Amino acid sequence: MASDSVNNLRWFCDRCEIVVMNKTASAGDHGDKLDQLITVTEKMMLKYDSLEQSLSNKCDTSSHTGLDVRIKAIEDKMSKLESSLDRVVSHTDTVTES
Repeated sequence: MASDSVNNLRWFCDRCEIVVMNKTASAGDHGDKLDQLITVTEKMMLKYDSLEQSLSNKCDTSSHTGLDVRIKAIEDKMSKLESSLDRVVSHTDTVTES
């Protein structure tokens, strides 16, 4: 009887039947693909760790902040020197004219 639930009828071409019915080969194929995926993921994690290490060695934010403070101090000194130089030049011009 074809309508009996115990009777499992399947119609596949020869090639498909080999793939579908040979569960051990199919599981092996999936295992190989899973192994490849794990290998690729491990390689990506190694690259990520390498990039993270490289970035941490590039610049520390505290040293960056320290450099900003030092640059600001130098800019302030330069501004004061320019003002002082302008006063000296102005005084020199006044003396020269007299």
